[in-house]
Amino acid sequence: MTEMATAVPQAVARLSFDAARPLLEKMPFPALWIGEDYSLRWANAATPLQRPQGKCHECLHGYDAPCDSQGSGPCRSLRAAAQGQTCEFVHAHRVDGGLELFKVVALPLTEGVLEFHIPIDESFSRDALTGLLNRPAIEQVTRQGIRLMRRLRQQCAVAILDLDRFKRINDGFGHAAGDAYLRAVGEVLRRETRSTDLVGRWGGEEFLIFMPGCDRRGAGIKVQRLLAALRELRVEFHGSDIRTTTSAGIWTGHPRTTFERIYEGADAALYQAKAEGRDRLCFAREHLPPPQAGAQDHRFQAGQFA
Repeated sequence: MTEMATAVPQAVARLSFDAARPLLEKMPFPALWIGEDYSLRWANAATPLQRPQGKCHECLHGYDAPCDSQGSGPCRSLRAAAQGQTCEFVHAHRVDGGLELFKVVALPLTEGVLEFHIPIDESFSRDALTGLLNRPAIEQVTRQGIRLMRRLRQQCAVAILDLDRFKRINDGFGHAAGDAYLRAVGEVLRRETRSTDLVGRWGGEEFLIFMPGCDRRGAGIKVQRLLAALRELRVEFHGSDIRTTTSAGIWTGHPRTTFERIYEGADAALYQAKAEGRDRLCFAREHLPPPQAGAQDHRFQAGQFA
């Protein structure tokens, strides 16, 4: 497969689309011609389609916006094609509730771009230590999920969890102990989240969770239960009992803004949770609903949903 992934695009680059079409039809992985306006001009039989006509992101994934666009201009395939250049990148898509990773090879055509979506091993999208999605994968599928929730006019939530005083574990017991604890955290997060939730290791001892269709109260209950499960976590390492607490920041609402703004809101809420004593969660202030008479403040204290 690797040799074919390299040789076929090079061969097609020397041919016109019509001359290359018999070869493209026989490919065991998706090949598609995307117009400059994102229209799906052609796709081979190996390309799974949700609908036969329309924009590529609509036909392939049901998204209302190009899945690789960052909201400012065309996707990287069309940008490169407009300059007469080829490009390669790794791209993640949710497929039947799971995650499938592709190496995309894009070749410029007279009108648009020819893309090859070559499946690659799932290990490229997984964090080797925790088994959760790695940062590039969780960011991409969260961006896609936000767009889908916007299209469906549904609420969603993004939570950032950070282990409290994790440096003490590494300093006091060694990095091997810290790694053992992170592996155990990954098991807890996989066990305690829904199959529809997306969970990834954002970096170090920080984790990001995307919860589609989840409102403010639901997100608070779910994350509070995660904090409780992590509070009870014990990892035995060379006769020592290792444990710590976790803080969280949550953004919730109808996603009429960008991933960057949503992340910034959740991150600011996380810093507030840390400043208020750790072992708790806070909601992003800028996305709170209108205040009601007698309403409590936005914080959940540890154990509120016990």
